[in-house]
Amino acid sequence: MTHHDIAERQSVCTANLETGASTVDVNALRTCTMAVTVVAVGVTGVFESMLQTAFGWGDAYVELDKELRSKGFDALADRFSDYRLAINVLKHGEGRSYEKLLARRASLPFRIKGKGEHYFEEGDVSEVGGLIDGRSGFLEGCVDTINEIRQALNI
Repeated sequence: MTHHDIAERQSVCTANLETGASTVDVNALRTCTMAVTVVAVGVTGVFESMLQTAFGWGDAYVELDKELRSKGFDALADRFSDYRLAINVLKHGEGRSYEKLLARRASLPFRIKGKGEHYFEEGDVSEVGGLIDGRSGFLEGCVDTINEIRQALNI
């Protein structure tokens, strides 16, 4: 399942819910939201493995950050760091990664819940529990960032 498949399914279910209240569509939207999380976590894990294989880096993300910055790709390094921290939050919940993202909340390319917030948008049936909003382009932004890095480093 690609992020395009997920987006297409979300569009169909959202359109269906505009004229009805099907439990099937509600559950499908929630499943799509969870699928985004699973795919994003998987993509970043595979990317880490790709970096380790291509460059022999033990701590791939630390070395990647150094490499990008040494080549003048500071903004790209920062954006990837945001997505990497978000993936950690998706996997583990509150902790150091969450605190780092909260400090930069206003400038993130995705939405993150503040402490004590219960909903991104109350009543949105596609929302599932979690601190990072995996909808609204999160997966696309993550994949695009990884592809930009691949191009910048010729991998």
